[in-house]
Amino acid sequence: MSSDELRAALARSYVASASDDWAWVEAGVADAGLPASPMGFHAQQAIEKLLKALLITFGVEPEEQHSIARLVQQVARLDRAVAEAVAPTTQLTPFAVHHRYPPRNPRTARRIDRHEVLDMVQVARDAYPVLEAAINARL
Repeated sequence: MSSDELRAALARSYVASASDDWAWVEAGVADAGLPASPMGFHAQQAIEKLLKALLITFGVEPEEQHSIARLVQQVARLDRAVAEAVAPTTQLTPFAVHHRYPPRNPRTARRIDRHEVLDMVQVARDAYPVLEAAINARL
């Protein structure tokens, strides 16, 4: 298998994993009884994986980190139009870790409003097809 084929296979595996995360987002949206935080986490993960897949198509090995802003900055060096289109997704970063764990100080409880999470899901929903199209155009 050539390096281009390996890179394409790796990018596709990231896209498939993002799709799995997105299925959890949609399940959370459909069931108002499910907690909101996991929806935000899976939306963040889906966008992170798509950004990393896009970087892979350019031959960039993504760093092992979760900052959407940092990934968007890396994409901006390679495809400014896509980076600008998905820039609002930087707001998803706190869902990667911050919202997944209880606060270190129990007196500073974090409340996650379902409507705020749904707003963030919409940001991810808008970015998802942009990233998919950019990846597909490069594969």
